[in-house]
Parts: sequence; C-alpha cells; structure tokens
Amino acid sequence: MKVKPKTPRSERELPLSADLVEKLRTHHEKQDEERRLLGERWTDYDLVFPSEVDTVIMPRNLVRHFKAALQRAKLPASVRFHDLRHTAATLMIAAGVPLKTVSDILGHSSIQMTADTYGYTFEEDKQRALDTLAQVLEKKTETAQEKQGASSRGEAS
Repeated sequence: MKVKPKTPRSERELPLSADLVEKLRTHHEKQDEERRLLGERWTDYDLVFPSEVDTVIMPRNLVRHFKAALQRAKLPASVRFHDLRHTAATLMIAAGVPLKTVSDILGHSSIQMTADTYGYTFEEDKQRALDTLAQVLEKKTETAQEKQGASSRGEAS
C-alpha cells in the first residue's frame, strides 16, 4: 500500500546513518518474528512501521502511541508529533548544516520556505556573528595602522 505524497518533492531519498540502518535491520527482524507468529492474519503491505497487523497506522493510534512515548520519556504531553520535524530542522540549523541541505531534507519547495519557517536566530549565533565582525574590523584596523606607520617612517609596503 502506497500513499501518494503531497507534492512530487515529498517523495525523496535520504541517506541513513550506519546506526539507523542497524536499528532498522533489528526492527525488520522483529517484524519477521511477528509475521511468523500471526501467520495468515498478517497482511503484507511492505510497511516499515505498520499497525499490529501490518496495516497503515491510523492517525489517532499514532498519536496515542506517541503520547505514551512522551510520558515514558517524561516529556510534556503538549509536544505534537509534527514538533519532531521542527526540532530536527532547528537542531540541524543550529549545528551549522547549510540551509539548502536542511531544505532538501525537509522536502521544501524552496530554500526560501525553509528560511521563512526556521529563519529565526539564536542569541549565541548573534553573539558569534558580532564577535567575528569585531575580529575582522580589528584586523583591518591593525593592518591599516601598520601600513600608515610604515609609510610615515618612509618604509616600502
């Protein structure tokens, strides 16, 4: 069973980390065991994360499982499933991942959409930017002063 994506860009391939590949392999092995236990009751739709009988997970069931996972992790019940996407995007941007790469991963139609949605800045980023600017200006001032000193002494630059 395949659900048609919202837009053509919604269907995309993403590289996976070796750790995630290993976790997916382990998950697949557990699914094989479940498949064997359920026998004929298992309808194979070739889903990675199916319901307990390999059908598409209904949104209300996904939310129920997600809320239970939040509770086990001692996270606020106000966290929404879609917040995971926002958190991932925010963490990638904060880690310095280029905005174009984040946009491609999210499947946004344009980098502008990503910039408009996640273009807020962090205080530490502002501080780092201004510290960098101060360093650049300081070097330019020192270089200009050195050149001026050399020319006033009659030295060639």
